[in-house]
Amino acid sequence: MKIQKIVKSSRAGLVLVMLGTFVCFLLFSTDRGRALARTQGERAMLVLAVSNDSPSGMAEAQLDPVVIVEQGRFTDPRMNDDEQAQNRFVQKYLQAGAKYYLTFGGASVGTIAIKSSNRGCNAINAIGSVQADAAARGRIHGQIKGLAVNYIARASANVTRRTPTPAERTAAINIAKTTFQQHGAVAESLAKLDVINLTAIDADGDGRSELIGSFSVPFRTTGIKRYLFLILEPEGANFKTGLANYQFYNNQETETYESGKELLVDYLDMNGDGVAEIVSIINGYDAYGYNIYQKKNGQWKSVYSGGGDAC
Repeated sequence: MKIQKIVKSSRAGLVLVMLGTFVCFLLFSTDRGRALARTQGERAMLVLAVSNDSPSGMAEAQLDPVVIVEQGRFTDPRMNDDEQAQNRFVQKYLQAGAKYYLTFGGASVGTIAIKSSNRGCNAINAIGSVQADAAARGRIHGQIKGLAVNYIARASANVTRRTPTPAERTAAINIAKTTFQQHGAVAESLAKLDVINLTAIDADGDGRSELIGSFSVPFRTTGIKRYLFLILEPEGANFKTGLANYQFYNNQETETYESGKELLVDYLDMNGDGVAEIVSIINGYDAYGYNIYQKKNGQWKSVYSGGGDAC
């Protein structure tokens, strides 16, 4: 009888110990998770556009500040001609040896170490050494760019950025023509529509592709062009317009500087909500800048314009 009581008592004690251990672990994990969330929420994310002009891979890359993301706010990193502010920016973000995550198609694909920084007309940019496999280094070239960040809020496991299928391309062109027509483009111009770039991505990780497209048509018989940037969302077996940014400047400078031409840079989930922000680069008059599009309440919206440089 005494032995049975001892066994029962021992088992009860073991259960209490295990329960106490689990509660302590849960409290520790919760506190740690909250601390990590606070750290990420309070930490400023610098987003850089990554470009490469070398035809033989990407041992080095050009890095251009796009935006600073902090507690959900998007801040323009440009400091114009404030030399002291530029020095502080370099010291904080672009010192030699500073490491950044290289991202492409929503995924982390390598790292970049800052080698040097230099001043443009009104902005700071940098050169970095790339550490990535050959496939990652070969993806970024010419107008196909990537992104770099000092920390990752959320990233996909795999790169999702590809050339559209013929059916996707046809659907995008049809929507582009309709949109240009709504802005007054005539049939003669629509027949000369140019697909500057068209890319399939997966911004929300649902396995269904969005299409990001840049298009132009000539204005009448001049060399001036109308430009269109589209975010197209899947709708059944077809696509619908999620966002359209139409640009047209009827002056000679438009032809010279391709003012209004907007191209995809890349996309990345900057706030960890599960839907990536889309970054584009847009030309202006002897200038360029960046736009960021974010899906809010089921609608794609422009949430930021800034960065870049102007001379």
